[in-house]
Amino acid sequence: MLASCAADEDPGLFDPPKLDPLPDVIPAMWRVDATADATTDDVQDAATDATADARIDATADTTADARIDATADATMDARTDATADTTADARIDATADVPTDATASALACANVQWWNSTITYQHVSYGWNDTDLRVPAGTPVVLRHASRLERVGVYDWGYMPEFTDLVTRARFRFVHLRPQAQRATVRGREYPAGFVVGLSGGDTRDTGYPTYSTGAHLCVQTLVAYRTAFAAGRDACR
Repeated sequence: MLASCAADEDPGLFDPPKLDPLPDVIPAMWRVDATADATTDDVQDAATDATADARIDATADTTADARIDATADATMDARTDATADTTADARIDATADVPTDATASALACANVQWWNSTITYQHVSYGWNDTDLRVPAGTPVVLRHASRLERVGVYDWGYMPEFTDLVTRARFRFVHLRPQAQRATVRGREYPAGFVVGLSGGDTRDTGYPTYSTGAHLCVQTLVAYRTAFAAGRDACR
């Protein structure tokens, strides 16, 4: 019966059903997802590269700026050091031959001690006591004491240096000196006793003749009375 029953059944009942093929939309979706993933990866890679490039550029710029700043600082330091050295050297050179002891005497006996010379004329001019002394033209004019140069200039009446005596504190100046023999020219410098300031004049146009001088002599101007600033007396010399 079993065999007969099996023989009687329709063989088609056990055939597997036929399935329709999958629609094309699924591969399309896969392609979209794959493309989207690839695009996202590309964007991320590009962003990463851009960030890396930006970091490299920023680092390069920072390094370049640092080098520029370092170079600028080094250059400025070098200039500052060079200026400081030059200034120091100039100060050393300028003061090397000038004693700083205001009481040191270096009067040369061969030079005229003009404060003992004969007074030929005196008057007051613009607050200054003007004293003319009988001194031949071309005479070396020395400092009696160490003195500091306060002002200096060349005028129609000649080279005129102005000093403060560091012993008596008297302010004084020489007038009618020869412009060609200016030896005291640095304002603020202290010059020693016996220092030759210049040469007397008064007999040439560039020392004031004939407008401001009537002939050869030494003119000394002081703010206090002449003999208060320069008492007569022979000073020690060598």
